[in-house]
Order: sequence, then C-alpha cells, then structure tokens
Amino acid sequence: MPEIEMGMSYHIISRGDIDSMTYLVHLLKAGGPINTLLLSTWCMAMPDVNEIDTAIDAGMIGHCHFCIGEIFPNQYPAEYEKVRQIEASGKVRVTVARNHSKVMLGASPDRGWYFVIESSANANTNPRIEQTAIHMSKDLYDFYAEFFDGLKDIDKQSKQ
Repeated sequence: MPEIEMGMSYHIISRGDIDSMTYLVHLLKAGGPINTLLLSTWCMAMPDVNEIDTAIDAGMIGHCHFCIGEIFPNQYPAEYEKVRQIEASGKVRVTVARNHSKVMLGASPDRGWYFVIESSANANTNPRIEQTAIHMSKDLYDFYAEFFDGLKDIDKQSKQ
C-alpha cells in the first residue's frame, strides 16, 4: 500500500483471508496512535477483541466505541462478555444495534489525521473475497461519527 495521505482514498479487493483489522493495524503503524476509534461490525472473534484491548492498553488507541450487531450477544457470548468487561473498565463504549455495517473510524485531531475504513469484511478473518475502501477524510469521518454517536444500545445490559 502506498504512503497514507490525507485527502486520498484507497480501494482494495482481496481474495479472502483478510479482515478489516488488518487495515486498522496498517493505519496505526503508518500514522501512529489515535485518540478515538469507532469499530462497527456485525461480528468479531476473540483475537480481534483482544487486539483492540491491547492497543488501548498500549496507548495506540485512546478511546473506542464498539457498534456491534444484535446477533453478537447470543452468537458470540464470550466475545460479547469481554467487550462488556472492557466497557466496565471505562475504556470503551458498547452499542448493540440492528447493525450489519462494517465501518471503522479513527482520529487524531491534534495531528489533523482522520480515516474511515468501509469494508464488506467483518472484523474477523474469513476466506471470502472482500472489498475495502480507506478514506483519509475528516468530512467523511464526521459524517459517520455523528450517525454512530446517535445510536442507542438495544441490549438489556446497556449502560447508556
């Protein structure tokens, strides 16, 4: 992938065995720590949850907002319990919604660095062909951030 520049968009199609987390890790390596991360996904595996938690603890991510699908609590109970534990520690916000979108938003406002990852891929790896677009855009970041910030948690364990 070329050097990441604000104002640019990068479009990728994979042959499978890649996930949105791969692109997030690349952006963190290229741009350094971010103040905020929003991760919207229908599902994710425990290694993905642990990777975000580790990145928060390491100071690579300041605060995270998980927007997860309504299937998550029942179909991924261990992962769900882990994100709620992380939420209880104050490191993340969790919103369960009728969500099938796969979007990640990251920002470091002090450096003027904003990204949006739009993908057909969930946070977890799978063997399918997936398309992803990475946009280095504050306007698009703001658009998605406003939308996701307004969602209400439909889950009975909601702290909202």
